[in-house]
Amino acid sequence: MNNEHEKISDMIRHEYERLNRSVAIPIDPASLAETVYKKIDPSSRSPLLVRYSALMHIRQMGRSICRERYKFHEEEAENNSQGNFFELQPRYPVMRDGIEVYIPRMEMTYEDRLENIQRLESEAKTKSRHARALRAETDNLVRSGKLIIADEAKAS
Repeated sequence: MNNEHEKISDMIRHEYERLNRSVAIPIDPASLAETVYKKIDPSSRSPLLVRYSALMHIRQMGRSICRERYKFHEEEAENNSQGNFFELQPRYPVMRDGIEVYIPRMEMTYEDRLENIQRLESEAKTKSRHARALRAETDNLVRSGKLIIADEAKAS
C-alpha cells in the first residue's frame, strides 16, 4: 500500500509542478486532487463512497504537498539569506472563496500580503516562546541534576 501512496504523491507533485510553471494559476489542493483522481479512475467506475473517500484522502495529500513546497521555499529562503537580503518564496498561501490556495507572490493583493506577514510574525513569536520554554526547562533540569551536560558526563 505504501507504494501506491508514493505513486499518488508523485502524481500530485507532478501536477503541482505543471501548474507552478503557469505562474498566474492559483494552486488549489482540491483541484490537484480532482485532476489526480481522474487519472486514477478516468471513467468514474468506483462506487460513490469509494470515490468520495479517495478524493478526500488525495485532497489531504495535496494539502500536504502544497505545504511541503511552501515550507521548502521558506526554508530555502532562510538558508540563502545574507544580511538584509532575503530571498522570498515564489508562492504564498491565501484564502479564495473560503479555500486555501497558493498563488504567485506578485499576484498577492495588499491584504494577502498583510495576512501572510501577520501569520509569519505570529509563527515567529510562537517559535520564540517555544524556544524560551524549552531553554527554561533545560536550565531547570541541569540545575536540579536531572540532566547532565555531555562534557560533565564524560568527566564523571
